[in-house]
Amino acid sequence: MHDLQEMVEQVLTLREQISKLEEQERQLRDAIGDQLKRDGRYLFTMPTSHGAVKLQRHERVRIEYDDCVLRQRLGDEVWLMLSSLDKNKLKQQEQNLPAWLGNHYALVASLDRRKVKEAVEAGQIDGNLFKGAFSKDIQEVVSITRLS
Repeated sequence: MHDLQEMVEQVLTLREQISKLEEQERQLRDAIGDQLKRDGRYLFTMPTSHGAVKLQRHERVRIEYDDCVLRQRLGDEVWLMLSSLDKNKLKQQEQNLPAWLGNHYALVASLDRRKVKEAVEAGQIDGNLFKGAFSKDIQEVVSITRLS
């Protein structure tokens, strides 16, 4: 048991070190990005003691549209032509999708393991119906969580 505690202590110490290193790396990346921006560079290669490196700076643009206003302005036909599925909206409306899509729901849905398990355990569905109709992959995960 003593060896186990020692290994866990080492993992926790490493996590602290990694966290500090990640913060240092973030600060350095920010400083490098600032320097590249000041120099007006988006792509830059340079030699280092670890070999040549490529520095690249790019900006990510995020745009959020007011769907209600634009749907009204554009009309349904144009709005549908310019739109695509929004995973967040689908998740929010998940409980309504079966009723809205009817038989087409099967084209975009998969069985939910939690729901299947609950229904079988509650006796709503015969578990034998699932025999030979699924595969199961088990991956072992070891986690260590701080309690204090």
